[in-house]
Amino acid sequence: YQETSSAVTGQAMSLDPHLRPDQYLRTVQDIDFQALAERGIRHFCFDLDNTLVPQFSSTIVPEAKAAIQQARAKGYIEKIALISNVLIWGPRTRRLARLAQELDIENVYPGLIWRKKPGPKPFLWALKVMGVPGEKICMVGDQIYSDILGGNRFGFHTILVQQLGGDHWTTKITGRREREIQVLKELGLEPQ
Repeated sequence: YQETSSAVTGQAMSLDPHLRPDQYLRTVQDIDFQALAERGIRHFCFDLDNTLVPQFSSTIVPEAKAAIQQARAKGYIEKIALISNVLIWGPRTRRLARLAQELDIENVYPGLIWRKKPGPKPFLWALKVMGVPGEKICMVGDQIYSDILGGNRFGFHTILVQQLGGDHWTTKITGRREREIQVLKELGLEPQ
C-alpha cells in the first residue's frame, strides 16, 4: 500500500489539488483492500469503462472481478456501487446494468449528460446510498477529470488506475487524456 507523495514541485502546486489521486495503481487488482479496510474505508464506488472493463467490452477483467469478490468475502468491502457516465439511456445503460448484475452490485448510477461525473450528483448519490461520510468511501477510476476530481471534491479516498483500453469518443474530443498525462507529469506520479 503506497500513497502518492505530498511533496510536489512549485509548478504542480498551481494545479487544482482535487486533481491529485490519493493512490495511482496499475489495476483494480492492485488495490490493497485490507489496508483500506483497516483505515475504515470499506465503501467503494467503481467507474466501469477502462477501470473494470475495456471501453466497449462486455467482459469484466477476470482478475478485477476476482479481487473484488475476494475483498467482499473477507469483509474488506461493506458496500459497493458502480458510477459510470453513459450520456443517454440506451445500450450503454443496459450494459451497465448487466455488468453490475454480474458483479452482484445493486447500487448503480448511470451518469446521464446532465448528471455525470465530475458533477456533484453522482457523488451526492453515493454519499446517500453508502450512508457514511466521504472519508469512508473510495472512488476508483481511470480518469482524473471525472473520477478523481469528483471524488476528491467530496472527500473520498481516490484511486486512479491505468486505463484498460481505448477511449470513448467524448474523451478523445475533449483532449482529457493529454491533459491528464501533463497533470501526472507535473505531480511526478507513476503507477505503483
